[in-house]
Amino acid sequence: MSVKERLILFIKSLGITNAEFERVCNLSNGFVNNTNDRMRKSSLKQISDAFPQLNVDWVINGNGEMLLPEEKNPTTINDLIKIVGKLVEQGEVNAEANRANAEAINRLSLNLERLITLIESNGSISIEKAIE
Repeated sequence: MSVKERLILFIKSLGITNAEFERVCNLSNGFVNNTNDRMRKSSLKQISDAFPQLNVDWVINGNGEMLLPEEKNPTTINDLIKIVGKLVEQGEVNAEANRANAEAINRLSLNLERLITLIESNGSISIEKAIE
């Protein structure tokens, strides 16, 4: 099994998507699908920081179990709440960006309509004829 396959197996065990995993770990979009057996130490640290229960030796080498033993597994309800909080926060950021984009598109559309009206009222050619 490859590093990528083990990573995907862990993500599925969490019941989240690759994109959610990447957001929680602060990894780039598509990281999971593009990863290979030569994962950077910095990426591995980001994963380990976000999911301390994950056995990184298992991820890289396939040694041991996917999760650390209970006594070494620092995951608590508070850790899970933090993970969910990060996902919610990212969702809110995305929603706000989507609202801002929609407002900008509406403003551009109104300005375009005004421009078309102005051109048609001041010129002898309609926009439809100019486009033909």
